[in-house]
Amino acid sequence: KYSKFYKPEEIDVAFLPCSNSNSYAKHSECFINDKCKSIGFKIIREDLRSKAGDFGVRQNPNRVELINGLTENPPKNKSKAKEVFEYLNTQQESFTDSDWKKLKDFKFIPIQYESKLKKNSDVELIKPRDCYFKFNDKRQVQLNDFLPCVDFGTNANKFLAKCGVNYDLLFEDAHRLLFKSSRELWDLCKNNTKNYLHILEKIKDVDNKFPEKNLNKDDVLIAIKTDSKGNNSYCLASVKEIYINDDKVYHKNLNPFTPPENLRDFYKKLGCSSLHESVTKSVVPYGPIQKTKYSRQLQRIIRERASLFYLNHSEEHIRKDEKWLQKLKVREIEYMETSYKLGSITKNERNDITTNISQRNTITWILYVTPNSNLIDISQQLVNHIFTSHYQNIPYFNTILTAPLSNLKNMGIIHPKLQNDQPPQSTSNTLSSKHNEDISSENTRDLRNFLQVTIKSRYSNSESNINSIKTCIDENKMNYCETMPGYSMHCVGNLQKIELHIPTDVDQSEILSQSRIAPLSQFIYMLKDLADVFKVSPKAIHIFYDNSVNSIAFNRDGALFFNLKFYLELHEQKCKTKPTIDAMTYWFTIYCHVLAHNFIQLHNSEFEYYYSSFAQTYIPDFFELMRKREIQFKTFNVKTFWKDFNRILNRN
Repeated sequence: KYSKFYKPEEIDVAFLPCSNSNSYAKHSECFINDKCKSIGFKIIREDLRSKAGDFGVRQNPNRVELINGLTENPPKNKSKAKEVFEYLNTQQESFTDSDWKKLKDFKFIPIQYESKLKKNSDVELIKPRDCYFKFNDKRQVQLNDFLPCVDFGTNANKFLAKCGVNYDLLFEDAHRLLFKSSRELWDLCKNNTKNYLHILEKIKDVDNKFPEKNLNKDDVLIAIKTDSKGNNSYCLASVKEIYINDDKVYHKNLNPFTPPENLRDFYKKLGCSSLHESVTKSVVPYGPIQKTKYSRQLQRIIRERASLFYLNHSEEHIRKDEKWLQKLKVREIEYMETSYKLGSITKNERNDITTNISQRNTITWILYVTPNSNLIDISQQLVNHIFTSHYQNIPYFNTILTAPLSNLKNMGIIHPKLQNDQPPQSTSNTLSSKHNEDISSENTRDLRNFLQVTIKSRYSNSESNINSIKTCIDENKMNYCETMPGYSMHCVGNLQKIELHIPTDVDQSEILSQSRIAPLSQFIYMLKDLADVFKVSPKAIHIFYDNSVNSIAFNRDGALFFNLKFYLELHEQKCKTKPTIDAMTYWFTIYCHVLAHNFIQLHNSEFEYYYSSFAQTYIPDFFELMRKREIQFKTFNVKTFWKDFNRILNRN
């Protein structure tokens, strides 16, 4: 009757009865949806709701009223908050982007701390941006005790997610967890190290925000300590006590705290120091320092061939010039000890070091050698001091010291300063003469015949089980051969009747992928060619691929294994059409080395004798192969050849 005269906007009297304690409200102050009463709004009485529209009563408050209601009267407990957030979730469509931004920075979420970090149990209101949804992953549940975490149910959480409650760890909290609460977190997880490491992985996900090396050296991190049996245990240690394990020798001798393997880069970024760079290593000679027949012969040979060490090297790569090498003195001693110092830890070890160069005074340098020294180690010592980079072709320099000058000339390795074209006494024979009589030319022929007959008999039958040494050429250590007990590999196929192997933890696609077929075929072709030089059956050749180690090749019970990794990195690009003299010379040297280990394991003068004898015995056949394949000889360019190899070893 009166509806046509009723104008809600002109009515300013609270006359509408509400369900809230028999109170009355204006049409703009009450609503139909009884869910909004959770925020404090009045609801029109139930018997009037069917006519509420006629009075101008709205179904729900508008976005401004909802935000004001929430911020002016936020919920004070979890049950109330659940009710409020569930209702607001139904009103999401009315909110604007600016509304969500406002809510993100307003404290309206009640949280009651019961963690080890918050000792009180009072309810506190927190901003959405400062809290997280509870972590339900069993590997991360410990985070709930260290972070403000909430869970108000599925529907309520949908609203809070729009407000900015976090699913992922924030930088500030990661930093606090890692450095301010790490001891508490470790105590909580000490019965489950895997969970703790998983939490660190979660923290690592935000490591791009950590400033490099900007942490207090006394901050603590989880670290690994290895016992004498090789078992790892976990504990907390300060940043300054943890070292990146980038040197196996130093780690074995000093056994410092190290990071978990999968967190190495993260710890390095946080400020943990390199073990290799932190250890001070020195070699101390023991026993009488003597001039012996052996030291005199070695000094004569080094001075005679000093100029050859500097061929094809620019001055920028040379640390010590030829004059230094000419003045280098050689002395024989009984043995050497290595001293390792890391902070307050010092350890001396009598080991297998047989050569070392040290400065006696401002003008005198001495090459110390022991009775067990060998030319590979001597070559390494010379290279370490002559060149700015230690990653040089050690077999090449070893050849300079051992091969007759006539052979060096045939290889294109000769220098005008060498006036004597007559081959000197074999260096190997010279150095072994301190233990044995000089080998006559007749004995030398007998030895060469012995090598040829022995190798032919051992490798002519694929079923023969050669009782040889399991050794490995290891370029990174520059010691070339390392016993490899327990190095487990399996065959994954064959190509051109050559078996292909990989370690048990490497995917077979690393060697069997389509992109590997062409370079693998080239490598096989080269190895088979060289096998003919030594009269080795192709059935003795095996190829493996392992990018995680610096092993070039090894001899396992007579079976010869060659690492495809090094061919790919060193020679593939230049050998696509045909093998180069650099590549053929390199793998010829490797063959000599692994075959020599059929006779002797240790790197001593006897091994050096066999190694150089192989080279001298088979190099005429090698030259004939080069002629047959029309591979042109040239000066062996060490600079060019090892430019790529430098990159590989630095990367590893």
